[in-house]
Amino acid sequence: MTHPRNQDGFALIEVIVSAAVLAIIALAVLSGIDGATASTARERARAVAASLAEQDQERMRGYRFEELSKIASPAPVTIDGVQYTITSKAEWVADDGVVADETCGAAGAKQSEYLRITSTVESAMVGARIPKVKMESLVSPPVSGSLVVKLEGGVPARIPAGITVTAIAKTTGRTYTAVSNSQGCAVFRTIETGDYTIRLNTPGWVDKKPAQLSEKTATVNSALMSVITMPYDRAINMRVSVKTLKPGVAFPNATTYDSKTLSVADTSADSPNLKKFSLASPGSTLDITNQFPFGTGYSFFTGTCPIQSPVKTGDKDYFSLTNKNAVILGDPDSPVKPQLATVFQPALNLRVRASSTNASPPTSTFDATGMRVYVYLQPINGEGCAELQGTELAIKNWPTTIWTTNPLNDTNRNRNWVFQAGTSTEFDPGLPFGTYEICLRDGNKWWATAGTTTGSPANPHYDNTKTSRATMEIPPSGTATSAWKDSAAQAGCGT
Repeated sequence: MTHPRNQDGFALIEVIVSAAVLAIIALAVLSGIDGATASTARERARAVAASLAEQDQERMRGYRFEELSKIASPAPVTIDGVQYTITSKAEWVADDGVVADETCGAAGAKQSEYLRITSTVESAMVGARIPKVKMESLVSPPVSGSLVVKLEGGVPARIPAGITVTAIAKTTGRTYTAVSNSQGCAVFRTIETGDYTIRLNTPGWVDKKPAQLSEKTATVNSALMSVITMPYDRAINMRVSVKTLKPGVAFPNATTYDSKTLSVADTSADSPNLKKFSLASPGSTLDITNQFPFGTGYSFFTGTCPIQSPVKTGDKDYFSLTNKNAVILGDPDSPVKPQLATVFQPALNLRVRASSTNASPPTSTFDATGMRVYVYLQPINGEGCAELQGTELAIKNWPTTIWTTNPLNDTNRNRNWVFQAGTSTEFDPGLPFGTYEICLRDGNKWWATAGTTTGSPANPHYDNTKTSRATMEIPPSGTATSAWKDSAAQAGCGT
């Protein structure tokens, strides 16, 4: 016989389940109601924010154009217990959409500019639970233009920031000033149209000339942004020492001596422009101050003409290999001040001698003080030079005390050595690089190196670049007029 199951507690379970179902349904209904309420709140907040942004746009448009770039944001607004923060902003933009205050523009480019006004509204909900509301529009400038002055250092890494730039209107004389930004640009906004003189004048800074006061003309056109560039960088100071070697000794493994000059030059820093630096009187050291630090080095040589550069006379690697110390790469941040260079003048290895068939006077005692020696710097590929054209050299006894033995290693031949006369009272055989014609005058007769070594009479060719570094002697000998050259007949040797 079976017994029916015990039903105790079943009713209680049904009650609990029913209550749970009811709670779930209630939560769903309440959640839906809350979501609808929140959605309505978000939409209302968005609508309020949009209305405030639109009002702020209208407010900004009510200002004069020149006031917009300095406009302040309004005070926070409270609506229905919610505080809204409004941010007002005005910024320049060009045709390409780039914010003009953040760029210098392409050099020489001209673009139209506008003022973009932006209103941004935020609250505890707007900008946090939903995106902030932002409205913007463009405002065209009145009849005026803008100018960007882009300053460029010697190398791109050196940006001339913080430099005061002055723009002076040529028609009205009105003056505007701006300071170059982190990109080296000074921006002039909504200035009158016309021609301007742009002026830089900062102590310790120079342009390529070099000059502290640097000026350039610019034109400002209506509703356009004009861009000009001007080189300007911190000035550098340099010191150039001039040296020479003992005649007949190879460079560079030799004792060096001070050599004097009136000038040094450079054709590399601002190639192909020649830069000349002169002394008031002959010296072995030149202090060159307030120069522009070009991206390429100053490559110094003595003289004032391009053909006196050792590169022009055949040593293409002179500044990169032979004598790197003649080069200064201008660097305003260099710890060495002034920056140093050493220039070498080739040594003239030349002596005057005389002889006769009866050895009277003997060669060892011959006094050449009555003779005169001249040099003529020769053109290279048709390019000439006004310097050293008929320059007289001096004849002097070999200075044994300072220079030890003469290149001939013969104490009987210490007389009649040739050296530069115009730049020194001391024995100084150094001359600028170049090809020279050497002329000797004894009375009214001339002897010259022009010609061949086998002519009739023989005219030896002097060249101190030969491997042997042999001493050349000017040997006027004999009495026949065919052994000499008349001043009237000798081209290049003067009168």
